[in-house]
Amino acid sequence: MRLSTRKRLNQMGKERPSGYDIAEICRRGHVITMYAATRPEKRAKYCDKCGASTLDKCENCETQIRGYFHRRNVSGGALTKPPRFCHECGTPYPWTAEGLVATKEYVEELDDLPKSERRLLVQSLDDIVRDTPSSSLAVHRVKKAAAKLKKPTAEVFSKMIIEIATETVKKLFTS
Repeated sequence: MRLSTRKRLNQMGKERPSGYDIAEICRRGHVITMYAATRPEKRAKYCDKCGASTLDKCENCETQIRGYFHRRNVSGGALTKPPRFCHECGTPYPWTAEGLVATKEYVEELDDLPKSERRLLVQSLDDIVRDTPSSSLAVHRVKKAAAKLKKPTAEVFSKMIIEIATETVKKLFTS
């Protein structure tokens, strides 16, 4: 029978107080482990899904990336998606920045849209990756643009948007 992390740590005399563990995530956003501190055997220098190097702290301020939140006598609450921005300095993590750049480049190449509309759409993408007062307007612009695109292009565009969108913004797309 497998012991819980808490029981295992307690048996080793290393029970941790409540608080965040450290997450290790590859540069493209694949979660390697949310237990980098308490289960170092789960760490990896490179991602087994894409081969990118991994990181466990913000490259801007060097604050560790929050992983699993340990609570006494409670298990669960696992990190399934990587955070988008550093909780300390607000800098986007590499996977957020890379997704945003790729989506902006794709929008610039949408020949089905006039240049003025592409420019507005590119500006709106920052409100897709963050929850802001302008997020609803950004969703409106994206839906309007997607309706003008040919089906294969619209499908790729929609997939890219959903990939970078916050959970709140994703809900706005379905409403």
